[in-house]
Amino acid sequence: MNKSGIYCIRNILTDKRYVGQSIEIEVRLSAHSSSLRKGSHYNSHLQRSWNKYGEDCFEAVILENAPREMLDFKEDYWITHFNSINPKYGYNRKTGGANGSPTAEARKRASISLMGHSVSEETRIKIGRNSERRKGWKHTEEAKRKISEAHKGKPTWIKGKHHSDETRAKLSRAKMGVKLTLEHRVLLLKIHNTPEVRERHRIAATGKKVSDDTKKKLSIINKGKKKPPRSPEHCAKISAWRTGRKFSTEVRAKMSSDRMGKPWSESRRIKFEAKKALLMRAGM
Repeated sequence: MNKSGIYCIRNILTDKRYVGQSIEIEVRLSAHSSSLRKGSHYNSHLQRSWNKYGEDCFEAVILENAPREMLDFKEDYWITHFNSINPKYGYNRKTGGANGSPTAEARKRASISLMGHSVSEETRIKIGRNSERRKGWKHTEEAKRKISEAHKGKPTWIKGKHHSDETRAKLSRAKMGVKLTLEHRVLLLKIHNTPEVRERHRIAATGKKVSDDTKKKLSIINKGKKKPPRSPEHCAKISAWRTGRKFSTEVRAKMSSDRMGKPWSESRRIKFEAKKALLMRAGM
């Protein structure tokens, strides 16, 4: 009868071990043997050792049976016990459990092995076909919930990192001249223009000051661009926000110095003349 638990594949000459877990140990060990005999095992270290010493020098051992919920913990325990993540003592390339991570040495070996490797045209076509099949595919609500729970409390991969100047230049060149479709714009508006998102942005921006360098960049980007007309609702909100609001002496002084020597726009001049005429009629 198949049982869940922890197993190891041991080289009886060198005493090196590969530790693994499975909900069906016998089926898993059979799959290991099959791929090793074919020379196609995913663990290259174990495969080379099998090729060197031969099948007779390896044995499969069931270390212990364990319930499914304990498999990650038990696998991690036995890998640590045999120190099988160390190439001198074992064949494991990463720590135990579903979230096991490769060692620095394993990552370095993988990086060297892939250096200069180019994907064939046939493989590119296969990848393209898979991408086409997945177009429009969406996670179920249950899957979304599980992904959310798994990432909760964890920092994002980019946190604290910064793109190099070279990478920024590449990203800039790649996006240059790209125009979003109307459907894409509408979708982005729906995603980013919700009350929850706006509140998060407001909280994140509270107390932050834009540097002079950023102000210059924004000025250059927006120069010559026409702003879209404001909706009546937007105008009503601005009016309500400004009603009864008084600027401090410092802010007034800044506004005055910014405007000093600048010619009035036609719309501002018309507004001023209208206000002046209104005050004259009122006898003020």
